[in-house]
Amino acid sequence: MLAVGHNLADHVLGQTDYQAAGKAAPSEKEIADGANPRRGWGACLRHVAQYHLVMAVMLAIVWAVLPLWLSWTGLAVGLTISVLTHAFLDRRWPVRWLLEHIGSKGFAELKSAGMNGMYLTGQALHHMVGQQVQQGVYPAQIRKSSRTREPPSVGSASAQSPGRRRTAFRHPHSPNSSVRRRCRRMPASTGRPAARRVR
Repeated sequence: MLAVGHNLADHVLGQTDYQAAGKAAPSEKEIADGANPRRGWGACLRHVAQYHLVMAVMLAIVWAVLPLWLSWTGLAVGLTISVLTHAFLDRRWPVRWLLEHIGSKGFAELKSAGMNGMYLTGQALHHMVGQQVQQGVYPAQIRKSSRTREPPSVGSASAQSPGRRRTAFRHPHSPNSSVRRRCRRMPASTGRPAARRVR
């Protein structure tokens, strides 16, 4: 769900052209010319707010349709992590710094043949954070129905090997059974027993 919501929010509903163009501003050249380094934070934060609004709506729809269980504390922590990391990565200089320090400066400058190194790296980092948030912070589980039986524990009798399995049911002829059947044998001349009616 988070992957679908991310693509929808980052590419369709959660980002305008102005936000996409201004969220990483100013460039290094503009900063060298005297531009304010914090100039693009307004566009970046508006994009992050719009992005997470779309994500919240998607999560609400999925929660309403599917039998999911969500921890409100985990949800708040997860959204906080997503907001902070998304705003940080969308400033683009952290992505460029990472590529330059792992020997991929050429990939950071790639902007041809339908490829954009900075964009692809940013998306990979967004997906990495989203996956970690989904697995570790969003405890989405199928709601436990009253008809659902818990799986047997490792040490329980039902989890033992078939040869050693114990059962809660007792044979009717067991001496410890609550239901006892008494049989009366006919004389040996008849050659077959007749079962007495259960009391």
